[in-house]
Amino acid sequence: METLIKWNIKYKNYLKFEDVYKYIHGWLKDEEYNSIDGIKENYEIDYLEKRNMNNQKEFKIYWKAKKDDTNAEWFSKIYIVSKQTKEIKQIKNNQQEITPFFEIEIKIILEFEPKKIEVQNQYLKFFEKSYKKDLGKPLDEEKDSYKDKWTKFLKELKEKMDAISIKV
Repeated sequence: METLIKWNIKYKNYLKFEDVYKYIHGWLKDEEYNSIDGIKENYEIDYLEKRNMNNQKEFKIYWKAKKDDTNAEWFSKIYIVSKQTKEIKQIKNNQQEITPFFEIEIKIILEFEPKKIEVQNQYLKFFEKSYKKDLGKPLDEEKDSYKDKWTKFLKELKEKMDAISIKV
């Protein structure tokens, strides 16, 4: 397995954790990624939720998703660490609502496993080396495409996080 890209996003403004969670999950679903076990949209491998000494929530989540494409199988590993930093008390519909806000760190690793090309025809075995070289070009194009998609997604994610953050 080869690593194509690694990203790390640290976000310190006040955010609703569930908004970020839903946005990432929705993007994976829209891009037709599957979970490792084959169950669509069940990306979570590990989930830990606890409270610290100040009774604030902390989350650690590990997602792994895969997508089978023409020239390679693509794997995304997403680590989300989120710590509650503040609670905002608001009155809505004559009831007090407490909204927790979080600092979030997201680490994303995009990996791929090129598909094996096996030449069965004995006559074509003679040309196998040049044949595989020519087939490497579409893999390079696929890599560029995935790199562009994920870079665009991360830019949109940061913009989304800026848009939904609360300045307190």
